[in-house]
Amino acid sequence: MLSVSSRDLRKINRESVLKSIARAGAASRLQLAGSTGLTTAAISRITRQLIDVGLLQEIPDSTGTGNRGRRTQPLQLAPNGAWIIAMVISANRRSVAIANSCGKVQASVELESVNLGQADKALRIFATAANDLIEQSQVNRKRILGVSIVVAALTKPANDGRITSPILEWDDIPVAHEIARMTNLPVHLETRAVALLQSELWCQPANDNKSVILVNNGWRMGSSASLNGKLLETGEGRLGQLSHYAIPSNPTTCYCGQSGCLDALASGAALVDAIEKKHRGLIGHNLSLNQKLDAAIKLAATRRSVAAEFHRAGKFLGYGLNALASLFAAEQIFLAGATCRQPDYFEGVKKSFTFSAPADKQIETSTHCAVSLCSISSIDAAIRTGLDAFLFCDSLDLQQFKPSAMRA
Repeated sequence: MLSVSSRDLRKINRESVLKSIARAGAASRLQLAGSTGLTTAAISRITRQLIDVGLLQEIPDSTGTGNRGRRTQPLQLAPNGAWIIAMVISANRRSVAIANSCGKVQASVELESVNLGQADKALRIFATAANDLIEQSQVNRKRILGVSIVVAALTKPANDGRITSPILEWDDIPVAHEIARMTNLPVHLETRAVALLQSELWCQPANDNKSVILVNNGWRMGSSASLNGKLLETGEGRLGQLSHYAIPSNPTTCYCGQSGCLDALASGAALVDAIEKKHRGLIGHNLSLNQKLDAAIKLAATRRSVAAEFHRAGKFLGYGLNALASLFAAEQIFLAGATCRQPDYFEGVKKSFTFSAPADKQIETSTHCAVSLCSISSIDAAIRTGLDAFLFCDSLDLQQFKPSAMRA
């Protein structure tokens, strides 16, 4: 039987309180006692500690009567109490932002021209951008929790923050170590599809244990899955990957060497390649990857032949989703990324996605799996994932926020 020390229990309870307030936006001490199952005395002690170090604040009585007692006075996260640096690194998106504990972006910068093929130089540019944003925002550096990096590549827990990705042209690059060294901040590294799924799950009720799949499809395709509220993962990475699911009898060769992979048929890169081959000159050769995809999406709005390419690609993804949804008995599928949001593509997905969970013997009705578009951006997902990793966690060290530490 596992034993938990009183110190560890206090940290777990504090995490529960912070998460409850963050989910609700604002909550009174009585409401927190109800949502966490803690006593009002425990809630009072925890919230007082968090107020004293500047992480929580009481919302003033707007009525001016002063009749509201402490137990019913709402508490909220102090916007300037803690900060997070967020980074998005992918083939078509390169962004850095600084955000407060409420998830609001204070400032951001796009690094579209960065050549990711030169990894060392690229990481220096990302780190420099982060340090510049901190200086320009005039944020107390000691209130910065860390750097949250969302990367369009499979992150393996056993790899210690190192990334290998043929798409990014990276081979065993120590991303987490280098960014931490150049910013002097702790780093949390996560796959973009997983970060997006975690952000969507955050928006669901806390006790909602649905089986959920998310597919992110911008330039390349990534995916993640959550079963009964838990991310599917092993020491070698997250399960639920879809990009190299092969459509039977399709001869299209993927960069991985297989034929018929969804990444070679339904990704943004595959679409741009198909359009360039069939409609030479429509998409400029000197454009960045992001600009090429944007150009293709705009062309689909005016050219039926291009719209048909998006619809066809979407149908391929729908076929793949049938297999994945069947395997995990999915109840919800989220589609993220510019390619998935293109209307003809989305209609193609819905056209070929036909999965319904087997009928329950007692209820005698099948469970419909809903497919919807994800409304969360990659940078917002990086912020949310970072706050989960550094603030809404049992490893949060309140000592760093005490006045004596701020002056040191």
